[in-house]
Formats: sequence, C-alpha cells, structure tokens
Amino acid sequence: MKDTKKFNYLLAKYLNDTVSFKEKADFLEMIASGDYDNIVETQFDSDIYELNGNLTKNLNIFSDKNDNSSIVVSKNKKYNYRFWFSFAASLVCIISLATFYQLSNNKSSKTFLAAFKKNNLEKIVNSTNQSFSVSLPDGSDVTLQPNSSLYYTKDQFSNKREVCMEGEAIFNIAKDSLNPFYVYYQGIVTKVLGTSFNIGIDKSSGNIEVKVLTGRVWVYENEKMFSDKNTNNGIIVTPNQKAVYKDVNRILEAKLIDNPVLIIPENVNRDKSENIKLHNFNFENSNIAAVLKSIELNYGINIKATNENIYNCEFSGNLNNEDLYNKLKIICIATRSSYEINGTTILINGEGCE
Repeated sequence: MKDTKKFNYLLAKYLNDTVSFKEKADFLEMIASGDYDNIVETQFDSDIYELNGNLTKNLNIFSDKNDNSSIVVSKNKKYNYRFWFSFAASLVCIISLATFYQLSNNKSSKTFLAAFKKNNLEKIVNSTNQSFSVSLPDGSDVTLQPNSSLYYTKDQFSNKREVCMEGEAIFNIAKDSLNPFYVYYQGIVTKVLGTSFNIGIDKSSGNIEVKVLTGRVWVYENEKMFSDKNTNNGIIVTPNQKAVYKDVNRILEAKLIDNPVLIIPENVNRDKSENIKLHNFNFENSNIAAVLKSIELNYGINIKATNENIYNCEFSGNLNNEDLYNKLKIICIATRSSYEINGTTILINGEGCE
C-alpha cells in the first residue's frame, strides 16, 4: 500500500543524514518498489531548478579548489551538485540491484517450485468459492482456501512428509517426531513435527504470514530458491505469534497475531497452579504480578513491566468477557500505566505503586 506521507518523511531524514538503520531499510525498500519515482524526480528537479535560478539573488557561492562541486548557501538551504547527482545515481543503482536480485531470486524460486510440482504426482486445486478439507497419507489435514493448490507425492510420503502450496491453507499436522513435515511456500519453508498453523499472504501488506494455532513451527528461507545462498536461518514461532516474511528485502520476523486467543497453558499444574487461573480472569485485590502472569500463561505471550514498581499494584475486576487487548487496557487504566507491543512481547509502562 502506497504511503506518500511516510516516504516524504523518510526522504527528508535521508537527505539530512538523520535516518536510522531501520528507517533507511524501509526507505530503500520503498524506493525499490518504484511507487515513489515521481516524488524523487519532482524533488530533484525542484532543488536543481532553485539552485540554478537563484544564483544571482542574495546568494554566496563558495568554490573549493580541491573539489569540483559548488555549494550554494541561501538563507534557508544548502545545496551540493555532487550530492544530488550522487543521490540520483544511487537511486538508479538501488532500483537496478533490487530488480536484478528480485528477478534472479524469482527465477531460482520458480525453478525449484516448477521442479517440485512436476515431480509430485498429486495435485489438489480448490477452484471453488469455499474452503474444503484434504486428508494426507500421514493423517494430517489441510483446509484449502479458495483459489489455492497443494502438491505432494503419495508414495513417498512415508519417507519424507513434504508439500508445496499456493494460495492459503490451514494445516493440522499429525505428530511424528522422526519425520518432520515441510511446507514449501514461495521463498520460505515451514518445518513442524506436529502442530496446526495457517499460511497465506496478507492482502494489505503483501507479506507472507505463517500464523501458529497450536504447537510451534520453524520458518526459514529455502536455500534452494535463492541464487546468493545468504539465506535467513529462520525463527521459531509459537501460538498467538506469526512469522512475517517480506520478500522484497527478505526480512523474516516474529510478531503477535492481530487477535490473540486463549490457549492451554504448558507446564501448569491445574490443581496447584500457584494462583494461575486457567481461562478465568476474575480477580479480587490481586497483585498485578499474578494478574499479568495469569494472562501471560493463558495466552502464551510474554508480558513484562518496564518498572518494577508496577508489580506493587493491585487489581480487582472481572475480565472474563474481554479480549486480550481490552484486558490490558482495563488493567492499565486501573494502574495508571500503558502497554506497547514490541515484537512478540507486551511491555507495561508506568510509574507503578509504592
């Protein structure tokens, strides 16, 4: 999705050399997309025109004998011919390199995927407008969404459980500790022993997302699909988390899903839960540390207070009918704090209680 406001903001910071590493990566990714070429061209033409058109109007021109460039200083701006031409050349280089790598990687990806599809005899296509379930030879189930396809070889499934897919699907994988299950999807591989997850492309961002429903999965770049071999070793993703892969700049990161759901807490004794309530969020004069720990375990999400004094607060209230983020909002109002999401961790900020 085009974000002109963000691009202009990053362009200004880039030109002033105040852009951070993360902002620079976002800026170069936006340039490589080609969606903002008109803005760069307009900015370049405008500055060069202003530079040439105002040479005789209250400007001081300084020439460095050791430098062929001229710097024109006005009351508000400083220009450098060499900088702008270098910047323009850099843009051409960036766009060219991005195009080259994208084409190169796409070629490698298509070659691998084409070979896999050709060598795997089973092909299931959902050309309907409704999802349907597919049973695999190992007992795994796949819910194939509309306009999606699945490829695998039935005879070889007992030796290596692997499938290739297009579109979107929900996988419920039968457990087999000796034979991992592999899903090849564009440039990434999802490897599991026994779990359930969803794979597809986010329509708003265009990024590939692997959302974990139960268990845990390992998501990484497929080294067979990239010519440079500098593949991402991947990340482990657990319930209420998702792996997000940006194929433009090949960034793979873990994030929380938009609407976390309750899970069965691991390694918690239901009879001796040490004040950890299983799917029960009715609290009365409860220490915030215990409240947050209960939410943390019931959702499988790491929650941290940035100030130890927050753990001195108490909370009373029934949060059973609230989703995760409403629970946090109510707790924060009661404790005069706030929360933020940092990757897969929720941070509670505030002064706390004495």
